[in-house]
Amino acid sequence: MINKPAHGAPCNRCGKCCEDDQCPLSVKVFGEIGACPALEWEGDRSSCGLVSNPRVYAPVSVARYGAQRMSRGALMLIGSFGHCDGQLEDEPYDYSLRDKMSEYDRVNRSSIADGFKVWRL
Repeated sequence: MINKPAHGAPCNRCGKCCEDDQCPLSVKVFGEIGACPALEWEGDRSSCGLVSNPRVYAPVSVARYGAQRMSRGALMLIGSFGHCDGQLEDEPYDYSLRDKMSEYDRVNRSSIADGFKVWRL
């Protein structure tokens, strides 16, 4: 397993964030259960199964909206903008990340709204 990058640093797909907490989309799909069951591994790199394999986790919605649209919606909702947003208790908070996240939300407003629609959030 690879080490987690610093909070706010570029994501290295370590999976630590999804092992520690569920994102709101994961909670919607699976309920509050701890580590995300959609965390998938390719060697020592993780990926979100809700993005890469929505047919496995939401087959009815995929039949209605299509796998590509469900994947795109999940990608927007998990906030995959390339920076580590998982913060350990003893780790300094990267305050610039908040601005990056706000910009991400602003630029992707319509795609995020579509993600809310297809994932029924």
